[in-house]
This record gives sequence, C-alpha cells and structure tokens, in this order.
Amino acid sequence: MRLHSSALIAVACMSATPALAFETFDCADDRGEVTLEFDHQHGEAPFQRVQMQIVDDIGVSTDPAHPDFDGEYIGKQFSGTDFQGVDVNWKDETDREHKALSLRLVIASEGQVTLVTGALAVDGGGVWPVSCTVRGGRSAAEVW
Repeated sequence: MRLHSSALIAVACMSATPALAFETFDCADDRGEVTLEFDHQHGEAPFQRVQMQIVDDIGVSTDPAHPDFDGEYIGKQFSGTDFQGVDVNWKDETDREHKALSLRLVIASEGQVTLVTGALAVDGGGVWPVSCTVRGGRSAAEVW
C-alpha cells in the first residue's frame, strides 16, 4: 500500500509540474534555396529541434522520426538577449564529431516591427542569410 501511495504522489507531482512551452520558427533565404525550422523555448538550451532543407539537395533533422534524420543532434547552443545560435552535429563510425550546420540569429525590434535574421552555414553546402518568423502569427519579440 505504501509503495502504491508513493507512486501516486510521484505521478501527481510530475503532472503538476508545467511543461516548458516552445514555439516553432520558420526560416528561409530570399532566393528560396534553403528552408529551416526549429523549436525554441526560453532557457539555457533554447533550441529543441532543428530541421534544414536545401532545395533539391540535402536535408538535416535532429528529429529521429523525420526522414532526413541520420544521427544528427543539437550540439553547442548560444543564447543572449538579442543573439542566439546552435550547432547541429553528427558522429562518424569512429565516434568523431562533425558539424552538419550552424545557425546564428539576431533579433532587432523597433516599435511594432521585429526582425529575426542571421546566417545558416551548412557544412559542405554553403552559407545563406535567413529571416525567420514564428509559426502561428505570434511576434518573435513575444517568444524570444
């Protein structure tokens, strides 16, 4: 009986803890050559999932359920008031780490206008300037 009661208390405590909410950002370059999306939440590790697609070429995803997933994972993350970045890495058969892509973003706002922009660098693929919006119509300033 005690074990059962303890288990119920543990479940009640876990369900009472609020889950951290995240927002999905959609990014693209002006030419339509590359698209990127990521899940973002406030905190020390803001990037929860990253997916990138170069049109008619390679794709990268940190989501194991995504067809482009090939063992990539979120590596180093950078977070500041107006700057955030993430490296997506992968490991070869000798367990050596390689960078698949890096994303560096800045946020600027003036009045009602907010811009999230930066650079996406894909290892062996190139560098693109990208602009990002929050999916669902919320302002990036509200969720950054």
